Amino acid sequence: MITFRLSSIRDFPAFVRRYFKSWQHVVFFAFIVVVIISGSIYGIVTSKSNHPKAQATQQSTSNDVQADTPAPDTTDLKLPQAVPITDVTYLTKAVALANQHAFRDYSVFGDSKTTAKDLNLGYYEIGQTSDGSKIIAVTYQTGPGESNLFFIKHLNGKFDFLVQNNDLSVQSQIVDYKASLASTVTLDMQDKLIPPSWPANPIIDGQSFAFGYDSTTLNDFNTFLKNGLKDFGIFRQPVSTPTLIGSRGDTDFYKVITEDSTTFQVVQFSGTYKQLFTVPYYPLDELDTQTADTPSKTPKLTWSNGTTTKDQYFTAGRGCGLEGGFVVVKNVNSLTLTKVGTTPKGQALYQLPLSNPLVQKIYNEDYVPSKDVLIKRYQNLTLGQMNSLHTYFLSKNAFGDYVLYQDENFFVRGGCAKPAIYLYPTHTTSVNVKVGAQIVKSEPSYSSVGWQNVTAQPNGQLRVDGLSYNYLYWEGYGFGQYPIISNGTIVKAADVVSTVGQQLAQQGLLPNEINDFMAYWQTKLDTGKPYVRLTWLDTATMNELAPLNISPKPDSVIRVFLDLQGLDKPYALPHENLVATPRNGFTVVEWGGLARNGLN
Repeated sequence: MITFRLSSIRDFPAFVRRYFKSWQHVVFFAFIVVVIISGSIYGIVTSKSNHPKAQATQQSTSNDVQADTPAPDTTDLKLPQAVPITDVTYLTKAVALANQHAFRDYSVFGDSKTTAKDLNLGYYEIGQTSDGSKIIAVTYQTGPGESNLFFIKHLNGKFDFLVQNNDLSVQSQIVDYKASLASTVTLDMQDKLIPPSWPANPIIDGQSFAFGYDSTTLNDFNTFLKNGLKDFGIFRQPVSTPTLIGSRGDTDFYKVITEDSTTFQVVQFSGTYKQLFTVPYYPLDELDTQTADTPSKTPKLTWSNGTTTKDQYFTAGRGCGLEGGFVVVKNVNSLTLTKVGTTPKGQALYQLPLSNPLVQKIYNEDYVPSKDVLIKRYQNLTLGQMNSLHTYFLSKNAFGDYVLYQDENFFVRGGCAKPAIYLYPTHTTSVNVKVGAQIVKSEPSYSSVGWQNVTAQPNGQLRVDGLSYNYLYWEGYGFGQYPIISNGTIVKAADVVSTVGQQLAQQGLLPNEINDFMAYWQTKLDTGKPYVRLTWLDTATMNELAPLNISPKPDSVIRVFLDLQGLDKPYALPHENLVATPRNGFTVVEWGGLARNGLN
């Protein structure tokens, strides 16, 4: 490198004579220098203005983020083997805290304009380590479901972001968080809070239960209760105080009523660790055989006239979730019940008198309005015919409750319609895929252990048993709970198709995936109403409703699911923050939607 030195301005002519042959050369050199400097300044300015992280840093002047130094570097980060944090004393219930300013900006959750208010961001102390450091859970919402992050706040006011507890296995995700976290926050790549050890198959008062999910991290499946037992319904808020029905070790089991009408209640069951974490438990007997890994299958039933059936019956299904609870009939007089059949093990099945308000409700509100009874001989039945065909029955459980079951051939409970799963590995890979759902239709055929040995290529082409596919498709009912819809977009019917296309792109879907979605859904977007509500279940919510178990584990997962409803007129509805997940490494994409009128 040549270094120029000028001791004084008087040396300039000599300097010029030494390095340039003429003044024309000096002028030309000066012009080049000006151009280079101007270009560099322009590049710096435009780089800062166009880079989303830079935008976020510049605009972070509101009081919900911490004004901070520039974002840290984005060196590749790899997760080591987790080290359990064992010196934790958990509180009985989460304690709400003021904004702890752990974030520089919130672009990691959306874009540079995202605020804490948009995310409904909250900080909660849930325990302490032996040195007095606080264990803090941060809750946020980008879709119908709520997600959680976990930190340790030390006595000096600095934070550790517990990467192992925040399910960030992808290096790019860690980098994105690193760029949005405040300078007071350090990435703790190794330490991990250990979730409670949930009993697998407890028996409470004679009733067997199956554990709902294999929760391996504290933020799996929305297990954190920020408001204690008030959050017990997870997506559906309880309408009464949860009732303690028993304990096994550190787990307390509760019964909670999530819906209460004049004729029935919807009852759910969960296990909790103190009032901090919860997971659903499913009742388990002949009629309720659903677990996280085993679809619900009604056994062959024998009716009093000697006929048998293997029809599928459901209880407490909503949307395309199975909910894991009971529909319990109220005000039952056992003397008025008629025994109509038995299970293979002799469990009695009953029906109510035709005059019972619940039977009238089932007929007038569930059966008559439905236009989706596919079997012709089951259409346009009278009340007596509906009853004689055993379209419903009651069964008494171990708690003494009479549980209502309804035949899927007569009553619609919605369904997850054509979720399509795309696989994009970085190189040709043999992939196994299993869905946490009761699958009733699939292509290629879905076995009891899922799709096995799917040969996936980087361009998305799949081969199963010698046949080629663009994606794996399934229909059915997720094992999780379908969320209460509380946000979305309401548009005029004429704008539905274009809006759906735009929103799919906002969530990161590619043109071919959007085209496939539209090929199936476009005709179904016409509800016959002047307005339509569009709500998208995001990846976190779908992971709760119908978890995907994919081996090898993908680096990036994008799941979008449309819940739409026709409306006669619009109403005020909170807006959804639609986020595009970066595609890094082995990427999995899934789209689907709610079949509000049932699966065909």
